[in-house]
Amino acid sequence: MELLLFQRMMICNAVRDARDNFEPDELDLKLLEAMLEHPEVTFKQLAKSMKMDQRTISRRIRVMKNAGVMRLVTEIDWSKVGLNARAYVGSGTALGQKYVSRLVEFIKSDPRIVEAYETVGDNQYLMNVFETDISKLRETVLRDLEPITSDLVTSVATSEVKRRDFLPLLRHIMEMRFPGSKTRD
Repeated sequence: MELLLFQRMMICNAVRDARDNFEPDELDLKLLEAMLEHPEVTFKQLAKSMKMDQRTISRRIRVMKNAGVMRLVTEIDWSKVGLNARAYVGSGTALGQKYVSRLVEFIKSDPRIVEAYETVGDNQYLMNVFETDISKLRETVLRDLEPITSDLVTSVATSEVKRRDFLPLLRHIMEMRFPGSKTRD
């Protein structure tokens, strides 16, 4: 029993250490690049395109997942399911720790606030909020935020200029770390 507990503790420590100490090499970055380009690519396809063993590819991806480098997510176009108002809301907090706690609790509990950050800059908090339409956004989320914030600023997204595109960023990192390396086009 003690040995089993010790082994589990060692595994937990190894995973934690991997998360803290992971340094991707060129192959890791190329795998990430291929997966960003083609999210549904299989290990077999990756192995064939990189002229490597499928087990090597599988192990590398598993290590990156365990290290917290990557995770699989589903991306949804929320306007297609009826959430047509997307706003970026910035705010400060009203005076007093009581209001800070209330604001943080409100942010964490409201499902329409899909991401939020405490920041340094004009806004102490920055939130990404979805609702069915602008008037409902104003009547619900923004009205509820007003008493527990100061300097509430809202920018409604009206059209998309650039969608999250991490591929150019990854290629930039690859070029910085491995100058002259062949990347895919």
